[in-house]
Amino acid sequence: MVVVSRSVQRPTPRISLKSLEGFIDMPRWTAEAREKQRQLIKEWQPWEQSTGPRTEQGKEISSQNARRTSLSDQELIGGLRKMRHELGAIARIQHRQRTDEAWDAVIASFNK
Repeated sequence: MVVVSRSVQRPTPRISLKSLEGFIDMPRWTAEAREKQRQLIKEWQPWEQSTGPRTEQGKEISSQNARRTSLSDQELIGGLRKMRHELGAIARIQHRQRTDEAWDAVIASFNK
């Protein structure tokens, strides 16, 4: 049996016009401005100065970043296995239905 959980519908957050005032008047980037910024960043090469965490405590904290923001590998693999099992069950049900419909058509043709 496939059980589909119902998600709770959360109300759409209301955005006040006051919070959009600065955004609405904000100038848009032109293609030339984007290209100029791309060239500047390419010259600065900020990725070359990035060192990452330096202390043991910083390394320990940063090693947990993915765990905090996404599923762990075991949770992901478990979820994928469950999904594969449920999809297999759905495929078997659909196959049975198609087979039953085919047999119904065969039986109906003999009853004519």
